[in-house]
Amino acid sequence: MEEISTGVYLDGAHNADGIRAFLDAACRLKELRKPDHVRILFAVSADKDHQRMLREIAERLKPDLWILSKMESHRTLSVEDLEAAAEKLRAEYGEETEYRVSRDVKHAVKELLGLHGERDLSLIAGSLYLAGEVKEQISKSTS
Repeated sequence: MEEISTGVYLDGAHNADGIRAFLDAACRLKELRKPDHVRILFAVSADKDHQRMLREIAERLKPDLWILSKMESHRTLSVEDLEAAAEKLRAEYGEETEYRVSRDVKHAVKELLGLHGERDLSLIAGSLYLAGEVKEQISKSTS
């Protein structure tokens, strides 16, 4: 896990083991930082068990806001599948958690960073492709 900005962490977790390791680290950060808000930007390849990954994140991390996004990769999970996943999560975990779907990573990152406050914890995970897109976007914005 890499801190890409104060309180904003990027992780390439893209499978069950990776998500568990990501959650171990993210939950420790949540415990140590005691953030006002926990938000996660999540995107995943279509061939991954996204429902299981989302459920584990919901149960362990309990984010206040999910931003579910579609990546540029041809392997990405569709926006429609992301919306269906968000509805399933809402049904299982209640209305107190907010879910948003973004059609691309660029806008999702912009939204996440726009909401981020100095006492918040913002996380980005779900795919190595996602990590690559985020790093590329950040390098373009700083050059």
